[in-house]
Parts: sequence; structure tokens; C-alpha cells
Amino acid sequence: MRRWLIILFLCLSTALTAQSPQTIRIRMALPGSAPSSALRAFDAGPLAAETPLEKILMLLSITPEQQQALDRLTSAQQDPASSEYHRWLTPAEYGARFGASPARIAEVTAWLEREGLQVNEISASRRSILFSGSAAALERAFATRMHRYVFNGEEHIASTTALTVPVNLNGAVAGVVSLNGLRARPLHTRPTPATLVAGNSALAPADFRAIYDVNQVWNEGYSGDGQSIAVISRSNIHPADIEQFRASFDLPPRAPQVIVNGPDPGTADAADLEEATLDTEWAGAIARDATIQLVATQSTAATDGTYLSAEYAVDHNLAPIVSFSYGLCETSLGTAGNAFLNALWQQAAVQGITVLVAAADSGAAACDTPSETIAKQGRSVNGICSTPYDLCVGGTQFTGTADSLGYIPEAAWNASSGGGLWSTGGGRSAVYSKPPWQSGPGVPADHMRDVPDVALNAAAQDGYLIYLNGSLRILSGTSAATPAFAGIVALAAQVANTRFGAINPMLYQLAALPENSGAQLFHDIVDGDNSVPGVPGFSAGVGYDPATGLGSVDTAHLIAALSAKPAAQAAFNLQLGASQIQLAPGRAATVSVRAALPTDVEPVSLTVSNSSPNLRAYVHPDQITATSSSASLSIYTEPNTPPGSYPLTITATSGSEQHQITLTVTVPSGRVLPCNWYERNLPGYCNPQNF
Repeated sequence: MRRWLIILFLCLSTALTAQSPQTIRIRMALPGSAPSSALRAFDAGPLAAETPLEKILMLLSITPEQQQALDRLTSAQQDPASSEYHRWLTPAEYGARFGASPARIAEVTAWLEREGLQVNEISASRRSILFSGSAAALERAFATRMHRYVFNGEEHIASTTALTVPVNLNGAVAGVVSLNGLRARPLHTRPTPATLVAGNSALAPADFRAIYDVNQVWNEGYSGDGQSIAVISRSNIHPADIEQFRASFDLPPRAPQVIVNGPDPGTADAADLEEATLDTEWAGAIARDATIQLVATQSTAATDGTYLSAEYAVDHNLAPIVSFSYGLCETSLGTAGNAFLNALWQQAAVQGITVLVAAADSGAAACDTPSETIAKQGRSVNGICSTPYDLCVGGTQFTGTADSLGYIPEAAWNASSGGGLWSTGGGRSAVYSKPPWQSGPGVPADHMRDVPDVALNAAAQDGYLIYLNGSLRILSGTSAATPAFAGIVALAAQVANTRFGAINPMLYQLAALPENSGAQLFHDIVDGDNSVPGVPGFSAGVGYDPATGLGSVDTAHLIAALSAKPAAQAAFNLQLGASQIQLAPGRAATVSVRAALPTDVEPVSLTVSNSSPNLRAYVHPDQITATSSSASLSIYTEPNTPPGSYPLTITATSGSEQHQITLTVTVPSGRVLPCNWYERNLPGYCNPQNF
């Protein structure tokens, strides 16, 4: 934060003088910031001018060229043939390459402060700003009015008009993520006492491990040691519940790390406490030796605490895996909300973070709440999970009656006939086009991103056992499947000894391989659907489907496939600064040599050879490591070198792997410079023995 204050101070005078009174008066509307007309029916009047609005989240724009470069890097990091494969960025590196410039940030912060708002934080990614102030200051800054709205028994705030900013900030501000008046919903059923009735049962951790073949991974010595999972929350937890859960289900004692981001949100909100407890206990139930890091941020009148927790986890590079069990449909998120989550999850991807998000519990009608009896808002999906950069986790229900000694057949989870809309979320995004990796048998040719990607049990008939407020309870929903799958990813990361980043391309590639058919990796779900009263959904079928994705998983087989070294992956890649150069007789040149290699690869030895006695070349240093990844190739042509093309072969060797690359030196006809020119300008080059 101190370094940002220094940068902003240096840029401040330029930012202030660049804004004339005329440019400040001319304003432009932020795209998609106009409130929904449906809010008018719930208007409860103006928000008091003195109302404090804290931690308002603003998304900053980047240039089209930056976005194109970011997209290329995101793809390259998942391409085993690329030198960028699994070479993750830090948040600071991301900000330097893909964030807003210090000058633009200075312009925005100067304007906010001039309007009486306080800048709380600038993200390391340079993609967002947190600021606070009174309702009156916010109204003045964005030329709008703030009102209170009451619906579903809850009070929210939202602007009455589109937000506007001075025209000189065009291209700097992408949107204000807060102020749309809606909060993400925790995606679980209400907890019930652990008293089983006829036809129902419950999942203990040992049952899950047997059904989804986790035990084999544990038996091989992998249980998540050295891995960490960040659980996104807006509630704290009761540590005694976690302790009792682990003791009751034969898990070793391991207290979670609770990271309170700002004021402690406490445990007063029952639904948020249930979500935080469920996610913390079950992520650790599958990856028993992983560190579970609960990020708890209190919501403010302006901003959902889950968004603040998610940004904290990604911008601090907290863990290689993030579990997010809340949902809000794309329409409710709005333009700025969708853009923020897409940018945040893409940042996570290039940092090597695998983000898992629950698909929602209202079937194909994610804009409707699961407790409603008839869906009224049409087909929709959870916008938090519909980006191309997260793994969206749907829900199944067991159809067999076998004991949990092995896999039990599954269908798409749908309990909407029993009152409510309870069923697995899934369908077609209205925001994101279909990513190139989403292909294979069953994938709809709809040109849009389809969700979910995978699924696990989410049904109340076989709900998940948890300890909550000192008592054994049963919860279910896609928010139970999500932390469990996060535990599976942690096991895979331990076995493979790597972060996965955006894991979806790998999963779809593996599902499409012929040798992975017959439920080797995925249990293909072919029964059931996610239709709900009022909205027709999607049926499960062979291959991918928008009800259960690729299906549920055989953990041991999936991890074996994920941890196998890709056939096309080289241990390192060799690069030259140029493939050909032109060099006159009696002259010298230097070309850079780079080898991108991970830390677990042996040092790379470099040699250079050529077939002409008229050229001399050497490389220095003659060895490259993960921490010192470059060298210099120096080339000298003899004064009497005849015109022509001379190939130089650079050989790089690490262990049993060897790469060669050729540099062509073209010598033109022309005047040869005298040796004393070199003596004055390039000492040593006139003396071959010193070269």
C-alpha cells in the first residue's frame, strides 16, 4: 500500500491539471449501470444523505491490447507445448502487465477524493479500487440518487439512475460492482437434525471417500499435505464445531486458519454460518491434511462480503484452490458484476489458482430462489460460476440402494416435485461465448458457455453430515459438492506437485480421450434433468450435458490422469532472441538465449557449434537454471569472412532431454572495418584468443 501512495503522489499533479472544469462537467454513463425496472415496485424511498457506504468496489478498465495479451497467456499456461506452460504470475506481476497504469489510477483516485470519498485500497492487480463515503458524496460523484428497496423481507440499496463519471475517465472505469442492491445466496438446503427417516440416509466422510474412490489415493499416501484451500465466506465459524467434526469422523486434529478481512462478521447470520461451517468441514474431510483457510469478510451496505473475500484470496495469492459456494444469476449480477468476476477468476487462473463455484440449487432457473414453488424469471445460470475461468460444480442424487462400499449410480439431482425448486443448476450462459476447450461428445452447439462442468452428490435424501452449533446436522446442495470437489483438486495438486490454474481444459481433454471411456475418470450421468415448475431445463445424457456436466468422478483414476506428464510437454523450452542476423566481416554481435524451465528440472547446459572457421561463437554463462534463465550468445566474424550464410547450432541439455536451435548468420559483401575501431569501441574483439 505504501508503494502505491508514492506512485499516486508522483502522478497526482498531472491528474489534477488534466481535468479542466469543462471535462468534469461533461459526463458519460457507465455501461449497464442503469437499475432494473423491476426494482421500482420495491422502492422504500431515498437513502439518508448521511448513511455511510463502505468498501464500494470499482472495477478498472484495461486496454484491448492488454486483454488480448492476457487471453493469450491464459491459453498458453494450459498448453504443454508452450514455454509458458504452468508458469504462474504473482499478483504484482499480473498488475504490472495487465493492470491499469499508475497515471490512470491517479486520475480516478484524485476524482474520488475531490468528491469527498475516501480511497481504502488499490488492489495489487491494479484492476479494482475500494472506496467509502456518505450516500450524499456518492450521489454527487456519480450524479445519481440512492434509494432503499425492500423485497423478500430484506432491505437493499441501489441507485435510481445509471451511474455517470467525468468524460476524462472514459476508458479508466469499467463499472461499480456494488450498489445493485442484491446479495449472493448460500447454496444449501436448511439444516436438519441427524435423525434419519425411512428412505433417507446421510453421508459421512468415509462414505464419500468409498463412493468416489478417494480411499485409494489416501492409501497411496496422499491426503492433501502441503496444500491449502481458501473458503470464501461472509461469516466466521465456531472452531469447536470443526474440532468435533474431525474427532467424530476419525480425521486428524487440524484447525482451520480463519482470516478476518476487516471487521469480524461474527456468526449471527444463520445461513452464512451454515455455509462457512459446511465448506470448512467438508473441504478438510476429503483433503484431511490440507490447510483450510476461511476468508471471512463482513458485508457492508454497499458490497457483498463474499466478493470482498474472493478478491482478498486472489489478490493475496492466498491458496492454489478457492471454493465459492454462493450464487447469483447473471441478470442479477449486472454488467459490472459479471465483468468483475470474469476478471477476478481470470486473474486467479494466470496465478495458478483453481476456482470452484457451486452451480446453484434452483435447476435451470438460477434467478429464482429454491424455496419458491414456481419459477417466474426464465432460464438462467449462476453468473459466479458461468465464466470460462472457474470450475462449475453441479449436483447429483444416488439412485441405487447399495451400501456405500463403492460407487452408487447417480442421476441429475432434482427434488422440485416435493415443494420448492431444489435441483442442480445448469444451462447456457447469456454472457460468455463458448470457450475453445469446451468441446466433446454431448456439448451443445449453442456457441455459449455451458454449465456445470462436473457434479457430485447434492441431494437431501443423502445429505452431508456436519457439526453445527455443537450438534450433528445434515445439509445438502451444490454448495456441499463444491468444497468436496475442492478437496479432490487438493489431492490431485499434491500428487502432481503443481498448481493447476484453470483446470477445465484438462478435464475436457481427458474426458474426450477414448481410453478414458467406460467410467474410468468420469461417471457419465444419463438419467434425470433439472427442469423445475415454470421452467423447462436440460436432460442428462451420454457425454456432457447441462445438468451434470461431464458427470461425477472416480477420484483415483482422475488424479492419476491429471498427474501424468502430458505427452507433448517438454521439461524446458529453448528460445533465441533472433533466428537470423546480418553481420559484416570483422564485426561482433550478441543474441540472447533463454530456457524456460520449472524449479524441479536439472540445470540446462549450453554449447554452440558451427562449421565455418571464419566464425567464432561462445555462450556465457554456459548453464541456465530456473532462477537464472538467460545467457548471451556472442558471435565474431573474421575480417576475411566471405559473403554467405553461416548456421550456428545451439544445443541445450538437461538430464536426458536435449533441444537444438539454429541461428543463421548472414555476412554481406562490403568494407571491413580496421582493427583499431574495435580497439576503441569493443575491447578484446580484435584478438581472437581473447574472444
